[in-house]
Amino acid sequence: MAARTVRRATAALATGALALTTAACSNPGADTAGSGPKDSAVVGIAYEPDTLSPLLGYGKDGNSKIFDGLLAFDADMKLQPALAAKLPRVSDGGLTYTYTLRPGVTFSDGAPFTAKDVVFTYETILDPKTNNPSRTELDALKSVEAVGDDTVVFHLKYPYAPFAERTVHAIAPEHVAGGQDVNTGAFTTKPIGTGPYV
Repeated sequence: MAARTVRRATAALATGALALTTAACSNPGADTAGSGPKDSAVVGIAYEPDTLSPLLGYGKDGNSKIFDGLLAFDADMKLQPALAAKLPRVSDGGLTYTYTLRPGVTFSDGAPFTAKDVVFTYETILDPKTNNPSRTELDALKSVEAVGDDTVVFHLKYPYAPFAERTVHAIAPEHVAGGQDVNTGAFTTKPIGTGPYV
């Protein structure tokens, strides 16, 4: 009889553990009948970022709400203009990407966003002294130049079809981040961007 009691207790414990595991894996606010959206996913990240600086890799995939990139991904993961007024003009056999910037954009401190901020961001990322672990994602980039305040031209070393996807990278303000050590300065924890969050 003792063996039967042990089996029942073990079965009860296993059932309880399964119920707790199932409850822990469910969405706490969702209807358990499965009436929620079937085409969405919620991702929780269980750690704090090491930095909030795009110069050090934050927002490189266009996922920051503090900063914007030249382009952004829409709900269907298609590129759309963000800080750029339109998608880039690609020329020279895929070696030149020209972006026209949206007029009237300002950083959260009120300073205007210009082509110089884009050049500063990409040149700083490519600088070997910058501790950006994602620098190799820009290996195809030869140079970037500002043409006036509203045009940025990227020159590639070789044609690289997904280059436009690299321009979802968050843009940092030169007037703030350029005046301090990009690896340890205050900008790494007190960012100023063009995104909706401050």
